[in-house]
Amino acid sequence: MVLSVVGNKTDLESQRKVTREEALQYAASIGGNYFESSALHDEGDVFFTILQHICNMAIQYQVFLVSCNIIWF
Repeated sequence: MVLSVVGNKTDLESQRKVTREEALQYAASIGGNYFESSALHDEGDVFFTILQHICNMAIQYQVFLVSCNIIWF
């Protein structure tokens, strides 16, 4: 299982309710990753990175997947 915490709307820094440090601590406490994202700045690496983690885990635990070739458009 891949757990991720995503802070959205990072372009609205002045309206932030949770500090980056708090979010990082929470993500670490659940064994997850932390990402910040903004649709305004077209930051799509979150989904790509989660997919990479899933593929790496499948390889590590020898789980059969049809493919772990990642194509990003």
